Order: sequence, then C-alpha cells, then structure tokens
Amino acid sequence: MSIKEISNSVEDIEALQAIAKQTFTETFGSQNTAEDLAKFLSEEYAFDKLKAEVENPESFYYFCYFEDELAGYLKLNVGAAQTEPDYPEALEIQMILIFKVKNHLKL
Repeated sequence: MSIKEISNSVEDIEALQAIAKQTFTETFGSQNTAEDLAKFLSEEYAFDKLKAEVENPESFYYFCYFEDELAGYLKLNVGAAQTEPDYPEALEIQMILIFKVKNHLKL
C-alpha cells in the first residue's frame, strides 16, 4: 500500500470528489433516502468546497493506493480544521474511506 498527498490540482480534486461520493454511497447509502443522499453528496462533495478543504493548511488529504490502483482516501485535521474543538493539540482522523471492493484486502 502507498499514499500520496492530494494537491489542489483540478485532476486531484475531481478524483477526490469521485472517490468520496462513491465510497460514501457504498458505506452509508443504504442508511439514507435517495433524496437525502443526493443532497448530502452535492453539498458536502461540491468541487469548490473540496478545493477549499484541500487548500486549508490545517487539513491533509491523502489518496491510498493498493498495487498502484486507487483504493480510498484519508483526511486528517489539526488546529481550527478539527471537527472536535475540545482537543486543539490533537491530530484528528476525520475520514478513512476505502472502496468496498478493496475492503477484503484489510487496508
């Protein structure tokens, strides 16, 4: 397995957007209505929102690869970017999502 930090290039943001939508849908889609899921995906994974998050110096996105194939992504936060403000000195793992088909690899 290898990781690569996600840049603010159009290609990386579009790839992040696609993998985020797919992995979120695979993981949580069955727990939501189609309308709620579509609304969430369009708002939370909008290109401009993701670009701003990637450009935030206190957030870190990484693509995860298995045998040179994109398998998922990871998002880390520090400081003001954290979603849990009670621990300002901590490193927050906000999101780890792996393609469903890769779960059997124990990534």
